[in-house]
Amino acid sequence: MSVYIGLDVSKKTLDVCVLKRKEDRQFYKFDNNVQGQRSILDLLARLEVKLIVCEPTGGYEATICHVLKEHS
Repeated sequence: MSVYIGLDVSKKTLDVCVLKRKEDRQFYKFDNNVQGQRSILDLLARLEVKLIVCEPTGGYEATICHVLKEHS
């Protein structure tokens, strides 16, 4: 089943919403650091991701967006 990912980035955290169906959402919070980025990659590797939407937040999104692109 394809899922959609919403990613809210702040200086300290990466908040992830996994949307499987309209009524089926899962939420995760990771530290905005290398370990948090690895944790997100591990999570996404288990899913059939169709689309990732990232909220831009003053440049804090650049690193995770780069990491996601490199591992897509």
